[in-house]
Amino acid sequence: MYGPYIVRQVAADIVSYLLMGVAVVLIPHAARRLAAELSSKIRDDYFQEASQVSLSAIAAALLVFLWCQATIVLIRPVFTWVGSSPTTEAVKHVQRQWFVLIAVAAGALMLRAVGELIAHRSSGWPLASSLQERRWSAPERRGAVWMKLPVVIRIVVAAAAVTLLLAGTYVSWFDAGLVFLAVIALKAWRSGLLGGVPRSWLALVSKIPALVRFAIAPLLGFAAAWAVIALFWRAGSLRPVMFGAFFTVILFHLLFPTPRAPRKEASAIEEAS
Repeated sequence: MYGPYIVRQVAADIVSYLLMGVAVVLIPHAARRLAAELSSKIRDDYFQEASQVSLSAIAAALLVFLWCQATIVLIRPVFTWVGSSPTTEAVKHVQRQWFVLIAVAAGALMLRAVGELIAHRSSGWPLASSLQERRWSAPERRGAVWMKLPVVIRIVVAAAAVTLLLAGTYVSWFDAGLVFLAVIALKAWRSGLLGGVPRSWLALVSKIPALVRFAIAPLLGFAAAWAVIALFWRAGSLRPVMFGAFFTVILFHLLFPTPRAPRKEASAIEEAS
Protein backbone atom coordinates (compact mmCIF):
# COMPACT_ATOMS: atom_id res chain seq x y z
CA MET A 1 0.00 0.00 0.00
CA TYR A 2 2.87 2.35 0.78
CA GLY A 3 4.36 2.01 -2.70
CA PRO A 4 1.18 2.95 -4.63
CA TYR A 5 0.68 5.90 -2.26
CA ILE A 6 4.15 7.22 -3.09
CA VAL A 7 3.36 6.92 -6.80
CA ARG A 8 0.10 8.82 -6.35
CA GLN A 9 1.87 11.46 -4.26
CA VAL A 10 4.54 11.96 -6.92
CA ALA A 11 1.91 12.15 -9.66
CA ALA A 12 -0.07 14.71 -7.63
CA ASP A 13 3.09 16.76 -7.10
CA ILE A 14 3.77 16.72 -10.85
CA VAL A 15 0.30 18.11 -11.51
CA SER A 16 0.87 20.91 -8.99
CA TYR A 17 4.29 21.68 -10.52
CA LEU A 18 2.80 21.80 -14.00
CA LEU A 19 0.09 24.21 -12.88
CA MET A 20 2.61 26.44 -11.11
CA GLY A 21 4.94 26.22 -14.10
CA VAL A 22 2.19 27.53 -16.34
CA ALA A 23 1.65 30.50 -14.01
CA VAL A 24 5.29 31.31 -13.24
CA VAL A 25 7.06 30.45 -16.51
CA LEU A 26 4.70 30.13 -19.47
CA ILE A 27 2.35 33.02 -18.73
CA PRO A 28 5.06 35.73 -18.44
CA HIS A 29 6.81 34.34 -21.51
CA ALA A 30 3.60 34.16 -23.54
CA ALA A 31 2.50 37.64 -22.47
CA ARG A 32 5.87 39.06 -23.51
CA ARG A 33 5.76 37.35 -26.90
CA LEU A 34 2.15 38.29 -27.61
CA ALA A 35 2.83 41.95 -26.77
CA ALA A 36 6.00 41.98 -28.88
CA GLU A 37 4.15 40.56 -31.89
CA LEU A 38 1.41 43.18 -31.81
CA SER A 39 3.61 46.16 -30.95
CA SER A 40 6.14 45.31 -33.68
CA LYS A 41 3.58 46.42 -36.28
CA ILE A 42 3.63 50.00 -34.96
CA ARG A 43 6.07 52.26 -36.83
CA ASP A 44 6.57 55.01 -34.26
CA ASP A 45 9.17 54.01 -31.64
CA TYR A 46 7.47 55.83 -28.78
CA PHE A 47 4.03 54.31 -29.39
CA GLN A 48 5.61 50.93 -30.06
CA GLU A 49 7.27 50.93 -26.64
CA ALA A 50 4.15 52.23 -24.92
CA SER A 51 1.98 49.61 -26.60
CA GLN A 52 4.44 46.86 -25.66
CA VAL A 53 4.20 47.83 -21.98
CA SER A 54 0.41 48.05 -21.97
CA LEU A 55 -0.12 44.93 -24.08
CA SER A 56 2.16 42.93 -21.78
CA ALA A 57 -0.09 43.85 -18.88
CA ILE A 58 -3.28 43.08 -20.82
CA ALA A 59 -1.98 39.72 -22.03
CA ALA A 60 -0.82 38.80 -18.53
CA ALA A 61 -4.21 39.74 -17.06
CA LEU A 62 -6.05 37.60 -19.62
CA LEU A 63 -3.74 34.62 -19.16
CA VAL A 64 -3.83 34.73 -15.36
CA PHE A 65 -7.62 35.02 -15.38
CA LEU A 66 -7.87 31.88 -17.52
CA TRP A 67 -5.35 30.13 -15.27
CA CYS A 68 -7.37 30.99 -12.15
CA GLN A 69 -10.60 29.67 -13.64
CA ALA A 70 -8.97 26.45 -14.82
CA THR A 71 -6.99 25.80 -11.63
CA ILE A 72 -10.18 25.53 -9.56
CA VAL A 73 -10.88 22.20 -11.30
CA LEU A 74 -7.40 21.13 -12.38
CA ILE A 75 -6.02 21.20 -8.83
CA ARG A 76 -8.30 18.30 -7.77
CA PRO A 77 -5.75 15.47 -8.34
CA VAL A 78 -3.34 17.08 -5.86
CA PHE A 79 -5.87 16.08 -3.19
CA THR A 80 -7.91 13.19 -4.60
CA TRP A 81 -4.90 11.12 -5.66
CA VAL A 82 -3.68 11.00 -2.06
CA GLY A 83 -7.08 10.19 -0.57
CA SER A 84 -8.22 13.65 0.53
CA SER A 85 -10.63 16.28 -0.80
CA PRO A 86 -9.92 19.82 -2.02
CA THR A 87 -10.52 22.33 0.75
CA THR A 88 -12.03 25.78 0.50
CA GLU A 89 -8.74 27.23 1.70
CA ALA A 90 -6.84 25.53 -1.13
CA VAL A 91 -8.86 27.17 -3.92
CA LYS A 92 -9.94 30.37 -2.16
CA HIS A 93 -7.24 32.52 -3.70
CA VAL A 94 -7.99 31.52 -7.29
CA GLN A 95 -11.77 31.26 -6.84
CA ARG A 96 -12.54 34.37 -4.80
CA GLN A 97 -9.41 36.52 -4.97
CA TRP A 98 -8.48 36.04 -8.62
CA PHE A 99 -8.60 39.79 -9.23
CA VAL A 100 -5.67 40.23 -6.82
CA LEU A 101 -3.59 37.69 -8.72
CA ILE A 102 -4.48 39.38 -12.00
CA ALA A 103 -3.47 42.81 -10.66
CA VAL A 104 -0.17 41.48 -9.34
CA ALA A 105 0.65 39.65 -12.57
CA ALA A 106 -0.28 42.60 -14.79
CA GLY A 107 1.68 44.99 -12.59
CA ALA A 108 4.72 42.72 -12.54
CA LEU A 109 4.72 42.32 -16.33
CA MET A 110 4.30 46.06 -16.79
CA LEU A 111 7.19 46.81 -14.43
CA ARG A 112 9.33 44.24 -16.21
CA ALA A 113 8.55 45.76 -19.60
CA VAL A 114 9.32 49.26 -18.33
CA GLY A 115 12.55 48.03 -16.75
CA GLU A 116 13.63 46.40 -19.99
CA LEU A 117 13.00 49.60 -21.92
CA ILE A 118 14.93 51.68 -19.38
CA ALA A 119 17.84 49.25 -19.41
CA HIS A 120 17.82 49.18 -23.21
CA ARG A 121 17.88 52.96 -23.47
CA SER A 122 20.40 53.57 -20.69
CA SER A 123 24.10 53.59 -21.61
CA GLY A 124 24.86 52.73 -18.00
CA TRP A 125 23.35 49.28 -18.41
CA PRO A 126 25.32 47.78 -21.31
CA LEU A 127 25.19 44.25 -19.92
CA ALA A 128 21.39 44.32 -19.55
CA SER A 129 21.00 45.70 -23.07
CA SER A 130 23.37 43.10 -24.46
CA LEU A 131 21.56 40.24 -22.73
CA GLN A 132 18.16 41.47 -23.92
CA GLU A 133 19.39 41.79 -27.49
CA ARG A 134 20.91 38.31 -27.43
CA ARG A 135 17.76 36.89 -25.86
CA TRP A 136 15.31 38.24 -28.42
CA SER A 137 17.37 38.74 -31.59
CA ALA A 138 17.61 35.05 -32.50
CA PRO A 139 14.19 33.44 -32.04
CA GLU A 140 15.31 30.36 -33.95
CA ARG A 141 17.57 29.43 -31.03
CA ARG A 142 14.74 29.33 -28.51
CA GLY A 143 13.59 25.79 -27.88
CA ALA A 144 16.49 24.42 -29.94
CA VAL A 145 17.07 21.49 -27.61
CA TRP A 146 13.37 20.59 -27.64
CA MET A 147 13.17 20.84 -31.42
CA LYS A 148 16.16 18.50 -31.82
CA LEU A 149 14.14 15.67 -30.29
CA PRO A 150 12.31 13.35 -32.71
CA VAL A 151 8.85 14.66 -33.47
CA VAL A 152 7.21 11.49 -32.13
CA ILE A 153 8.87 11.98 -28.73
CA ARG A 154 7.83 15.64 -28.64
CA ILE A 155 4.24 14.67 -29.41
CA VAL A 156 4.11 11.96 -26.73
CA VAL A 157 5.70 14.19 -24.06
CA ALA A 158 3.39 17.11 -24.89
CA ALA A 159 0.35 14.81 -24.89
CA ALA A 160 1.36 13.41 -21.49
CA ALA A 161 1.67 16.95 -20.09
CA VAL A 162 -1.77 17.94 -21.41
CA THR A 163 -3.25 14.71 -20.06
CA LEU A 164 -1.84 15.40 -16.60
CA LEU A 165 -3.03 19.01 -16.66
CA LEU A 166 -6.58 17.90 -17.42
CA ALA A 167 -6.53 15.17 -14.77
CA GLY A 168 -8.85 17.15 -12.51
CA THR A 169 -11.69 16.63 -15.00
CA TYR A 170 -11.45 12.83 -15.25
CA VAL A 171 -13.95 10.38 -13.85
CA SER A 172 -11.92 7.21 -14.55
CA TRP A 173 -8.66 6.02 -16.10
CA PHE A 174 -10.60 5.55 -19.33
CA ASP A 175 -10.94 9.33 -19.57
CA ALA A 176 -7.18 9.78 -19.15
CA GLY A 177 -6.43 7.23 -21.85
CA LEU A 178 -8.98 8.78 -24.20
CA VAL A 179 -7.55 12.29 -23.75
CA PHE A 180 -3.97 11.04 -24.16
CA LEU A 181 -4.73 9.29 -27.46
CA ALA A 182 -6.84 12.19 -28.71
CA VAL A 183 -4.10 14.74 -27.95
CA ILE A 184 -1.51 12.55 -29.69
CA ALA A 185 -3.73 12.41 -32.79
CA LEU A 186 -4.35 16.16 -32.64
CA LYS A 187 -0.67 17.05 -32.32
CA ALA A 188 0.34 14.53 -34.97
CA TRP A 189 -2.15 16.16 -37.34
CA ARG A 190 -0.85 19.63 -36.52
CA SER A 191 2.74 18.46 -37.02
CA GLY A 192 1.98 17.02 -40.45
CA LEU A 193 2.20 13.34 -39.53
CA LEU A 194 -1.53 12.81 -40.09
CA GLY A 195 -2.25 14.95 -43.12
CA GLY A 196 -1.39 18.35 -41.76
CA VAL A 197 -3.19 21.68 -41.52
CA PRO A 198 -4.53 23.06 -44.85
CA ARG A 199 -2.47 25.98 -46.13
CA SER A 200 -5.61 28.01 -46.71
CA TRP A 201 -6.37 27.79 -42.99
CA LEU A 202 -2.77 28.74 -42.13
CA ALA A 203 -3.05 31.80 -44.34
CA LEU A 204 -6.36 32.77 -42.74
CA VAL A 205 -5.32 32.52 -39.09
CA SER A 206 -1.97 34.20 -39.74
CA LYS A 207 -3.89 37.40 -40.55
CA ILE A 208 -5.40 37.47 -37.04
CA PRO A 209 -3.17 38.85 -34.25
CA ALA A 210 -2.08 36.21 -31.75
CA LEU A 211 -3.63 38.05 -28.80
CA VAL A 212 -7.00 38.15 -30.57
CA ARG A 213 -6.79 34.44 -31.37
CA PHE A 214 -5.88 33.71 -27.79
CA ALA A 215 -8.96 35.61 -26.61
CA ILE A 216 -11.25 33.89 -29.13
CA ALA A 217 -10.26 30.32 -28.20
CA PRO A 218 -11.30 30.40 -24.51
CA LEU A 219 -14.43 32.41 -25.28
CA LEU A 220 -15.64 29.84 -27.81
CA GLY A 221 -14.48 27.05 -25.53
CA PHE A 222 -16.39 28.53 -22.61
CA ALA A 223 -19.57 28.87 -24.67
CA ALA A 224 -19.33 25.28 -25.89
CA ALA A 225 -18.43 23.95 -22.44
CA TRP A 226 -21.31 25.86 -20.83
CA ALA A 227 -23.76 24.28 -23.29
CA VAL A 228 -22.42 20.77 -22.68
CA ILE A 229 -22.29 21.19 -18.90
CA ALA A 230 -25.79 22.67 -18.75
CA LEU A 231 -27.11 19.75 -20.79
CA PHE A 232 -25.45 16.91 -18.88
CA TRP A 233 -24.70 18.35 -15.43
CA ARG A 234 -27.59 16.47 -13.82
CA ALA A 235 -25.69 13.26 -14.47
CA GLY A 236 -23.48 14.26 -11.54
CA SER A 237 -20.24 13.69 -13.47
CA LEU A 238 -17.26 15.86 -14.32
CA ARG A 239 -17.04 14.29 -17.76
CA PRO A 240 -18.90 17.23 -19.40
CA VAL A 241 -16.20 19.51 -17.95
CA MET A 242 -13.57 17.26 -19.54
CA PHE A 243 -15.25 17.50 -22.95
CA GLY A 244 -15.51 21.27 -22.62
CA ALA A 245 -11.83 21.55 -21.65
CA PHE A 246 -10.71 19.31 -24.49
CA PHE A 247 -12.80 21.28 -26.97
CA THR A 248 -10.85 24.37 -25.87
CA VAL A 249 -7.59 22.46 -26.47
CA ILE A 250 -8.78 21.68 -29.99
CA LEU A 251 -9.57 25.35 -30.60
CA PHE A 252 -6.08 26.39 -29.51
CA HIS A 253 -4.53 23.89 -31.92
CA LEU A 254 -6.71 25.18 -34.73
CA LEU A 255 -6.01 28.86 -34.04
CA PHE A 256 -2.28 28.27 -33.52
CA PRO A 257 -1.90 25.67 -36.23
CA THR A 258 1.66 24.51 -36.67
CA PRO A 259 5.25 25.17 -35.57
CA ARG A 260 6.28 24.74 -39.21
CA ALA A 261 4.78 28.12 -40.08
CA PRO A 262 7.17 31.09 -40.56
CA ARG A 263 8.62 32.34 -37.31
CA LYS A 264 6.84 35.68 -37.47
CA GLU A 265 3.56 33.79 -37.53
CA ALA A 266 4.53 31.62 -34.59
CA SER A 267 3.82 32.63 -31.04
CA ALA A 268 4.54 31.70 -27.44
CA ILE A 269 1.42 29.57 -27.35
CA GLU A 270 2.67 27.38 -30.22
CA GLU A 271 5.95 26.76 -28.40
CA ALA A 272 4.24 26.13 -25.09
CA SER A 273 1.70 23.70 -26.55
